[in-house]
Amino acid sequence: MRGITEKMSLENKDEKIRLLNHAWGHAQLEMFEDAVKDCEAVVGLDKNDPNSYIELGYYYQKSGDLEKAMDSCRYLIQRFPKFNVAYSNLGNIYQTHKKRFDIAMLLYEKALELNPLDVWALNNIGPILQNEGKWEESLSYYEKASGVG
Repeated sequence: MRGITEKMSLENKDEKIRLLNHAWGHAQLEMFEDAVKDCEAVVGLDKNDPNSYIELGYYYQKSGDLEKAMDSCRYLIQRFPKFNVAYSNLGNIYQTHKKRFDIAMLLYEKALELNPLDVWALNNIGPILQNEGKWEESLSYYEKASGVG
């Protein structure tokens, strides 16, 4: 029985990789709705991998469905509260699309609390502080981000 389970896991892993490659290819062709379908299938194969949900949320965002993208991040935060990438991605949606820099900052700060080397959060705080006229503080975040990457 154990061999069958291991084989199924390997098959699921191969299918997951295939679907993620398809999603990437669809995205390169700007076929974001197809990329979403691919990632929904990936999540169906592995509900315990937060990265699958991040991919799904990203393609929701690229397809223009911000509410589903935000819901995907919120679900991740609820299900995997220590997964810093979910906070960074949700912060980016608030910053880029909703222009809610106050909420974005809170989310980036939480991401950095969980992972002080989160380049995405470090780099995205820079423009927020720059827009607030906090040049020195902004520069320090840019420098931190470039030092990590």
